[in-house]
Amino acid sequence: MAQHPVQVRGKWYFPDLAWPALCLGVEFDGAVKYTDPGTLYQEKLRQEHLAGTGWRLVRVGWNDLRGDDAALTTRLLQCLPPGTAFELTPRAWMR
Repeated sequence: MAQHPVQVRGKWYFPDLAWPALCLGVEFDGAVKYTDPGTLYQEKLRQEHLAGTGWRLVRVGWNDLRGDDAALTTRLLQCLPPGTAFELTPRAWMR
């Protein structure tokens, strides 16, 4: 699910992609957003807050998306409990 809302300590966070039932999120990190020194610190706090509630974030960048699909898939699958299966279903608005 894209931009799934997660509330932690009264704040709302929106992982770029999320599997809420598994508390697994994917965050895309582009280099441009880190030009402000405070941004990296805020990002670390955000990840710490989410991790404190059981969420795990997998960080990906352009090289991950342009590279070996199998490597990224493996990274994501390693975050899942053994025996986990799910179906990818496009949302109605994506059709």
